[in-house]
Amino acid sequence: MADLAVETVQTVLPAQADDQLKTLIDDFLMDLEIFRRSPHTITNYRSDLGRFQKFIIEQGRPLDIVLIRSYLGTLQNVAPATRARHHSALNTFFEWCYRHDLIAVNPMSKFRPPKVSPGLPRPIHRKDLERLMQAIRKSKPRERLLFTLLVETGLRIDEALGIYVEDIVLSAGQEGIRFRGKGEYEREIPLPFEFESLKLLRAYLRNEDLTAGPLFRTGKYKDQRMTYSTAYYQWTKLCERAEVKCEIHQLRHTAATELVNSGVGVGTVRQLLGHRNLQTTQRYAELSGQTVRHELDAFARKKTRIR
Repeated sequence: MADLAVETVQTVLPAQADDQLKTLIDDFLMDLEIFRRSPHTITNYRSDLGRFQKFIIEQGRPLDIVLIRSYLGTLQNVAPATRARHHSALNTFFEWCYRHDLIAVNPMSKFRPPKVSPGLPRPIHRKDLERLMQAIRKSKPRERLLFTLLVETGLRIDEALGIYVEDIVLSAGQEGIRFRGKGEYEREIPLPFEFESLKLLRAYLRNEDLTAGPLFRTGKYKDQRMTYSTAYYQWTKLCERAEVKCEIHQLRHTAATELVNSGVGVGTVRQLLGHRNLQTTQRYAELSGQTVRHELDAFARKKTRIR
C-alpha cells in the first residue's frame, strides 16, 4: 500500500503526488474487488476516480479542499444522479484513505452530497412481462436461472452476478442465498419451494457440477465470473426475441411491485430488497383496494380470535 504523509487538513496530497494518487486509487479498487463489491460499482468508481485524477494532474498543484471544490464545480452541468455518484466515489475513496491513516481527515466531509429525487418504480407492463417470461423459459440454463432469479426475488443484477456457490443454502426448509448486497449490507434471500428459480438452481448446480466459486460463469473453461457486460448482452438478445424494450433493473421493480400488490408486507419486501430506508420500499406500496381489504380482513379476523 502506498505511504503518504499529510501535514494539514487543508493539504490532502502533496504537490508531486500524481503517481501516489494513481497508486492509492489502484489499491483502493483492488480492496473493493477483494471484498467482493459490486463489479458495476467498481467500474463506475474506476471511471469517476480516473476523471478526478486527470483533473488533479492538469492543475499541477497540491490537492486541497479548494481543488476538490473546483473539481466538483466541473460536474454542475451533469445529471444529479451522476453528480451523486461522483460524490460517492470520492467520499468512499477518501474514507478508505483515512481508515488506513493515509490522510488526517476525509475532505469530503466538507461537502454535502447532491440531493437526488428518487425515481418512481418502473415495473414491466404485464403483457410485456408475459412475453419476456416466455423468452426466458426458452433460454439456455444459465440465462434462464439468472433472469428467473431476478424476477422472483428482486435482486440487483450485480448482486446476482456476485453469488458464489458457497453462499447457497439448500437444506430442507432453509433454502436461500446469503450474500453482501449494496453497501456491504449482509442479508439472506429465501427461496420458497414454489419458486421456479429454486428448481432451476438445483438443476443448474447438478448439471454444471458446481461445488464452489461463482455461480454464473463465463470464459472458455467456465472459470470466470460472469460480467455485467455479458449479462447485459444476453438481456438485450432476450428482449429482441420477446419484442420488448426494457432494462434489466426493471425486473427488480417488477418483483417488488408484484410482492407488495400480492399482499406481502412492506417490511418483508424491504428485507428482501435490502433497502436501508423503509420509505424506499414504500414507493412500491400503491396497493389496490382489493389488497387493502384483504389485509384488513385478515387483521380483523386475528383480532377477533385474540378476544
